[in-house]
Amino acid sequence: MRLRLRHVLVLFLAATACEGLFEPEFPPMALTLEPPPEYRVWWEVVESCSGRKASFDAVSWFRVPAGHLEVRGESALGAWFVSGNRIALADGFRNQAYLVRHEMLHSILRDGSHPKEYFQGACADEVICGRECKTSSALPGAIELSLDALEVDASLFPLEPSLGRDGGQATVVVTVRNPNEANAYVPAQSFSAARCAVGFLMESVPELARAELDCRYLDYMDDGRIYFRPGESRRLVFEVDLRTPTYGGAPFPAGRVTVSAIFADNVRGTQEVLIRP
Repeated sequence: MRLRLRHVLVLFLAATACEGLFEPEFPPMALTLEPPPEYRVWWEVVESCSGRKASFDAVSWFRVPAGHLEVRGESALGAWFVSGNRIALADGFRNQAYLVRHEMLHSILRDGSHPKEYFQGACADEVICGRECKTSSALPGAIELSLDALEVDASLFPLEPSLGRDGGQATVVVTVRNPNEANAYVPAQSFSAARCAVGFLMESVPELARAELDCRYLDYMDDGRIYFRPGESRRLVFEVDLRTPTYGGAPFPAGRVTVSAIFADNVRGTQEVLIRP
């Protein structure tokens, strides 16, 4: 199986560590951290995938010099502490979105363990699943689906994007869903000729030349198949700076934009969103 880069990164360096039955000791070298504006956007992403709401402002943030964040004697990159609702992040990894969202999920759930329905289910594609992540395997009795049979859409966060708020940061989540009540798969070779396998396109309505585009691939198994459980969604998460799009080269103006998913070069699930000043 092709392992996701973010999983390899964490498992290679050090697993994220979180509270279990006993809360770990808060690192004595922790320094107060002013959360960057994109953290609020990532918080909305985790609220959405988990279906739970919590106060971002109730969290206290800290940074820890590299090598000084330990949980039960093991080096860690991040940890959530129930006492004081505190999140500590190792220096050098404070901008790792999947790591930060992992700790956010703990805070939102108010749970230091890793409930499978959230960490390996509802939010599996938004967060690092850490040491409890299990290797996927081929699904028995899976039926082959055409690409047209999968439901595809794109969602923009924050729900009320703004150029001035949250530092102009945004996140696009592209969702690919199996609508069938059976195990299913699509051959990875279905995407082999596509210039954009799975991605998104954001365009200014009044000025189409102002646009942002990004593309990636869904993970597939060694047998060359992308598997879906009944009703399962697979998601790709893209970070966007509305002020400096990489594709169009000019910042988006305040006003209407369209956000579309791209699936094997086909535009799917277009929606219109208002970007505020």
